Amino acid sequence: MEYKAAETSSSYVQERRQLRQAYSHVEDNHVVGFDKDIEELVALLTEQKNPRKHKVISVCGMGGLGKTTLARKVYQHPQVRTHFDCYAWASISQQCNTREVLEGILFAFTSPTDAQRNHIKSLSDVELAKKLHDFQKEWKCLVLLDDIWTTKTWDPLKHAFPQGDTDSKILITTRNKDVAVNVDQGGFIHEPHLLSDNESWELFQNKNKYSCVGMDPSNSDSDDNERKKELAVEMLKKCAGLPLAIIVLAGLLSKKHTIYEWEQMKRNIVRYIGQGEQHDDSKYRSVWWVLGLSYSELPCHLKPCFLYLARYAEHAVIRVKELCLILIAEGFISLRGSCMENMEDLAYDCLSELVERSMIQVKDMSLRGRIKSFCIHDLMRDLCMSKARDENFLHFMDLRNKVEEPIESVSTVPITNMALLGTFLYLWDALRLKE
Repeated sequence: MEYKAAETSSSYVQERRQLRQAYSHVEDNHVVGFDKDIEELVALLTEQKNPRKHKVISVCGMGGLGKTTLARKVYQHPQVRTHFDCYAWASISQQCNTREVLEGILFAFTSPTDAQRNHIKSLSDVELAKKLHDFQKEWKCLVLLDDIWTTKTWDPLKHAFPQGDTDSKILITTRNKDVAVNVDQGGFIHEPHLLSDNESWELFQNKNKYSCVGMDPSNSDSDDNERKKELAVEMLKKCAGLPLAIIVLAGLLSKKHTIYEWEQMKRNIVRYIGQGEQHDDSKYRSVWWVLGLSYSELPCHLKPCFLYLARYAEHAVIRVKELCLILIAEGFISLRGSCMENMEDLAYDCLSELVERSMIQVKDMSLRGRIKSFCIHDLMRDLCMSKARDENFLHFMDLRNKVEEPIESVSTVPITNMALLGTFLYLWDALRLKE
């Protein structure tokens, strides 16, 4: 019995170590269905096929369509990188801080020293806007404004961008076509298409854990493989060609290994589609069911780790090392069985599994191949906040007005058993020991 227990523990530790080494890249180089889109947008930005010399290029479409992925591919394209002198990427979000956005763009353009950075911060809003405006007139600059929600968001930003004849350009992503028109009535609007059945299948296979329809390639049962393919195709039709829905479904099925589990998943889809039809915006029905199912399928120990992400702001880059310590201090991580790993490794494993399930997205990796930071898609964050509120996991407050506010409020207070002092002391000790 002792040997068996030790063997089980050793096997568990080995499995966890493999999980932590599963991610060797940050950006996904395999993008399905965007080749023509990338070619067209690159040509417009570099003016190869832009007789009207559009100053603003807009990528418009619903959430989950892959607008940011497409924009990133264009922004990083070698032809674009050699065409412009300076580049800046700004994530806008629903609560846009105009000052921070403009400072960030100017910092990206100029790579200032500490003294220059302090000087920029000392400028008035008018002076800052003019400095950024003049810089874009003098140099050939590309600014990517990711995820502009409303026309009111653009209005305080527009004074920093030159009008009329200029070699600088703006690339924006937005869910609202009115925003694109408001930014520049003469701009070019590009709407990515939903994936075809073949493209959906290709993306699913690429995102699935195993190369053979989510199944261990060593399994020689062709009947099982064929049945899984049939089930996958049927479930993919429910995704309606929306990339985010397909990616999350692939993450879900990567944890299922038997025909029974796949058939059960298909039955659950019918129930969650019905719930998705209650979503306010009909455009999101095709994705809402798969997002809800991805949360429902989480093991109990992962649910609080996911719900805790609701406290982070939209588009926040979340540092893994700090979050691991916080999850431990909050009491969400506990040793299981005779596991011989430390708490930080277990916390890291939980976040790695959320990555594997496509519920969070890796942002940066260390040289050792470990995840350093990650972010969460807007729609997945919406789900996270909705579940956190429904399950009374977080209490959302507006500290300025000292009243309870809707879920979009800027400040959140986790309802946990551990006092804030305990959290602070644990973090202090952990960081002090690592110095």
